[in-house]
Amino acid sequence: TKGEQCAFAHSATPTQTDDVDDAINDELIDIADNDLPLLLFDLNGTLTNATKTRNKGAPKLRPFIDQIRCLKGHFQLGVYSSATLPSVTKAIAMIEEAAGPGPKLFEVVLDRRHCVQAPPSMGLKKWDTCKPLAKHFTNLSKVVLVDDDEHKSLISENANLVHVPCWDNGPTDSALSVLFTALLEHVPQVGDVRPHTAAVSKQVIGYV
Repeated sequence: TKGEQCAFAHSATPTQTDDVDDAINDELIDIADNDLPLLLFDLNGTLTNATKTRNKGAPKLRPFIDQIRCLKGHFQLGVYSSATLPSVTKAIAMIEEAAGPGPKLFEVVLDRRHCVQAPPSMGLKKWDTCKPLAKHFTNLSKVVLVDDDEHKSLISENANLVHVPCWDNGPTDSALSVLFTALLEHVPQVGDVRPHTAAVSKQVIGYV
């Protein structure tokens, strides 16, 4: 039925050594045409401050993260991060607390083990990763990846990407407020989401 949550097969035990080299092979996550679209949010630089801006402390939540519940009921929400599972778990707990009472925010959680090494042709560092979608989902017409790093999206899946500006701890940043509004305005609950992601990116990047 419309709005039904997609099934998620992965339930791993957190370890401190989770890495792309420890990639896991989950069953594909099935998203039907009549399910709500799934928004997969990056953490570092998108919902939290970029790793390079931290002083060995806990991540900071991006301004307006408390508005994220406005997306529930319109979309399914998930996290797709290249961080290890313990780091992802910690950040999610902080986001849930900031968002206030309500049902669990994120139905799907993918971490570094679900990523792949960036191909050499991209000219990136050897530890940089990409976030494949077709490897984990049956229906890419219903999946949006929201990330501040364009290279995290495979070239063949660029139409699924919403690109947002990286947060560098600026206290007046309002990108998330603009993003949530743009997602509700442009991304349809019915049909293919991919023709609409560019409009969201343009609106969010353009606000800066």
